[in-house]
Parts: sequence; C-alpha cells; structure tokens
Amino acid sequence: MVNKKDLKEERLSMRHSLMVWVSGAILGWVVAVVSVWTALNTEDTNIAKNSSPMAEQMEQIMPAAGGKK
Repeated sequence: MVNKKDLKEERLSMRHSLMVWVSGAILGWVVAVVSVWTALNTEDTNIAKNSSPMAEQMEQIMPAAGGKK
C-alpha cells in the first residue's frame, strides 16, 4: 500500500523543482537578451576613451584624503 502523504509530497517536490528550473531558465534568457541588446546599442564601447585621465582622478581624491585645499 502506498502512502498518499508521500505521493503528495513527492508531487509537490517535483512541481517545485520544475518551477525553479523554469524560472531559472527564463531569468537566464532575460539576462542574455538584455546584455546582448546593451552591447549592441552602446555608442562607444571603448572605456579608455570615456575615462578621465589619472591627474583628474587624483585631484578629486586628494581633497578627500586631506590634501591641500
């Protein structure tokens, strides 16, 4: 004789596993699509061109570190 409680718990466990797997797959696809879309729609992908020179960065950091005012 099979215990009905065990069958119900096994079915519930399988259902939860399936829901977690499906939601993980959907989330993975969403992340992939958004990252590809972002990569294709960026105007300038060269980060070095957009970053400020080291001297400008040091001028911003030095006052916070107690440098000359």
